[in-house]
Amino acid sequence: FDLQQGDMLVAGSDGVFDNLFESDISSLCNSAVSPYEANHDSTSPTDPTHMATALAQAASAKAGDRTSLTPFSRNAQRSGVRHTGGKLD
Repeated sequence: FDLQQGDMLVAGSDGVFDNLFESDISSLCNSAVSPYEANHDSTSPTDPTHMATALAQAASAKAGDRTSLTPFSRNAQRSGVRHTGGKLD
């Protein structure tokens, strides 16, 4: 895939990707204002630290929720493993 100006690249550990679906991550990221957008809208860009904190908090909340559907629980069930909720690291 090609990155374009204004794209946001998210790097994370399995703690993020085991507990948050791509759509969850996209929803959080879509609330951010990129430097590219800020330059065109005369607003301040979202601090990357705030974005990282929001993603970590969302992943942590899902990890501790025994009833949540997560990527880890979905893949475990597809593999025949009975698992519900998030995955604590």
